[in-house]
Amino acid sequence: MPSSTSTNEFLLSGFGPPYFDHVLAEYALGCTDGNIPSQIQEVIDKRKTPEQLKWADLYLLEKFVLGTQREEVLKARLPSLRLCYRQIVGSAAYEQYLQSGEAAPLDGSVEELRADAGRLLDALHWTYAMAPAWEKLRSKCLKRISLGILIAVVVIGSAVLTAYFLHHTLVSAVLLMSLMGALGAFLSVQQRIEKIPTGQDPILTMFQLKDGWFAVHLAPLTGALFAMLLFLMFQAGLIKGSVFPDMGSILSSATEYGKLLVWGFIAGFAERLVPDTLDNLASKRGEAAPTSGGTVLIRAEGSAGRDKVGTVGPVKITSHRG
Repeated sequence: MPSSTSTNEFLLSGFGPPYFDHVLAEYALGCTDGNIPSQIQEVIDKRKTPEQLKWADLYLLEKFVLGTQREEVLKARLPSLRLCYRQIVGSAAYEQYLQSGEAAPLDGSVEELRADAGRLLDALHWTYAMAPAWEKLRSKCLKRISLGILIAVVVIGSAVLTAYFLHHTLVSAVLLMSLMGALGAFLSVQQRIEKIPTGQDPILTMFQLKDGWFAVHLAPLTGALFAMLLFLMFQAGLIKGSVFPDMGSILSSATEYGKLLVWGFIAGFAERLVPDTLDNLASKRGEAAPTSGGTVLIRAEGSAGRDKVGTVGPVKITSHRG
């Protein structure tokens, strides 16, 4: 994966050129004194060759226009800038901005209004400029994972069919459940990538995704292993209950086979399910009291903080919130 970002990602594209034209129109309406810095004039001249325009050029022009706008224009523009800023950073960060003293009152001086609008414009343009690079990185990540999942589907699917035609039905069930675990892990990773908050620094977000590249690719493999391990726990009778598959009839009952595949998917999707189950099996924390049938009732705290009731081997596990 490349460690540097292509400069093409910072060229104006999509809604960029119309945005530039809008700012250029504001410039034409508001700047009438004729004192135009050479750097601004160079940016304006680039409109003749729009393929050379960059987000930095747009930011420079809009910041110049902001510095020349009158007080009444700033007062009218500031609420829309704040609304855009809130949509980007979220409600919590926006409330912090309002309470930090950086937000200028609408009846404040023109210097205060201009400074506040300038800070908001800085944040907006920083996000706009980094958005294409972030989307490209996220798409590349998802495409690579999708390719890996496709290869896994082909390989494991072929192995499942081979085992089935060789009448190794139990082996085919294990392989199919591991495939469901890989698919569940892929969906979990996809949702986590899509839900990465946009309010934080885009550079930090991309660094986090790049540094976690190996873990992202490892997730489907981990999901497949967790699903296989869960299959073994079902087969050994360590986990029993009405919501779990009856391993004695999975090969003859579509319902039980369906439960098996669903739990395989959950094992990959809920990445803490199998590790938490193993922790409960290994630690056996809590108080134990023999029952009349020789079974031991154990109360243990589930690390996930959920209420669960299930049979684990010769003991009945009841997890509760601590």
